Amino acid sequence: MEPALLWQIGGTLVAAGAAYAAIRADLRNMHERIAALETRFNNHIEKGLTHGNS
Repeated sequence: MEPALLWQIGGTLVAAGAAYAAIRADLRNMHERIAALETRFNNHIEKGLTHGNS
């Protein structure tokens, strides 16, 4: 194999790894935000139910 081809393959693998890591981090942050919103929503519902709003 020629060195130029190896550099191209290596660069492609590095770029794919960076994109994969970015997508993974974005999904992790999205799940954390959804969990926080779910907790706030549940707390709001519980507060409404315990304050005579039946």
